[in-house]
Amino acid sequence: DPALEVTESGNPETPADSSKLKPYLRSMAKGRPLTMDEFLKVTNATSIATDLLNIIEVEGPISRSLLAKRIRERYELPKVSDKMEQQIELILNKPRPKTTKSGTLLIYWPAGVDPATYDSYRKTRGDDPDRSLGEIAPEEVIACIKELAMVPLSERSLVRETTNALGYPRLNVDNENFIKSLLNVAVLNGDLEKNQQGLLITRIQDGQ
Repeated sequence: DPALEVTESGNPETPADSSKLKPYLRSMAKGRPLTMDEFLKVTNATSIATDLLNIIEVEGPISRSLLAKRIRERYELPKVSDKMEQQIELILNKPRPKTTKSGTLLIYWPAGVDPATYDSYRKTRGDDPDRSLGEIAPEEVIACIKELAMVPLSERSLVRETTNALGYPRLNVDNENFIKSLLNVAVLNGDLEKNQQGLLITRIQDGQ
């Protein structure tokens, strides 16, 4: 089935059985080129929904903004617009895949995947400029943070190691602030704690 064709990228040096790092799978099926007017037509909604759900199943959790970039590429549309994102949300109102929100970020989840127990992360491929760090689901980022903080780290080191592990070796202000905000979330959630030296470390939950 070409709709399930994927490519993958991962870190071959990280053993799969001892890491939360998973390969990033890309849905590579090609749709027929559409104009924006055709994309917005009700008559095309069913086939577009099928493609959207395929991308979500392969690449989810995925933000609506990245989903729009993927579908723009698939249909060779000129650009992502607010109207296009609104149409995507409208089309997905019927199949209703599971969603979560983080601020203004809307995240779509594959069937059978529970955001509350999601515990893996994927490194963004070097040839994928569309997936920005700020579009990654917070649950995915926190899974990365928790793995890295199995050894105590300063906030600065943990920020830098997290961005690098997720595929963004060049740290900028936006990425740094995004990771810092999720470090705070992880502390508030009880996933991270500070030790006596003031370093951040993953809190081992009861029963683990």
